[in-house]
Amino acid sequence: MAGKKSDIRNISFQELLDWILENKFPKFRAKQIYDWLWKKSVTSYDQMPNVPKAIKDGLKESFDFSFLTVADEQVSEDGTVKAAFNTPVKQTVEGVLIPTSSRMTACISSQAGCSLACKFCATGRLKLLRNLLPGEIYDQVVYLKNQAATR
Repeated sequence: MAGKKSDIRNISFQELLDWILENKFPKFRAKQIYDWLWKKSVTSYDQMPNVPKAIKDGLKESFDFSFLTVADEQVSEDGTVKAAFNTPVKQTVEGVLIPTSSRMTACISSQAGCSLACKFCATGRLKLLRNLLPGEIYDQVVYLKNQAATR
């Protein structure tokens, strides 16, 4: 594929299906891959054991697979977890897990930067740069879900 590759988590199911069919793979493989990406939260093509090597090799050649990385995490005395994430394009966003007596609430960034300027949020101190991509939002949800499960 010439030029910059799309991130696999930023294409639609239909675009994935089109790629599968264009490459003459069985149609059911699109749902299988989509489930690995969005239901099982894999972080590489190699973590898809029931997907044939030829398909994984084609995906690696055609699509990037990028993730947020955790840059910092702070836990307050009340159990609030603030996580700073670095995006693949080197912007920082923040997700917060807030405990209450009956549940956990998560605050997920949907933008790099923010126009609200909440005093407790580092993202709010930055100017609005862009909307986050689906994979960037999903990574925050998975990380904070895993954090909530351990508390």
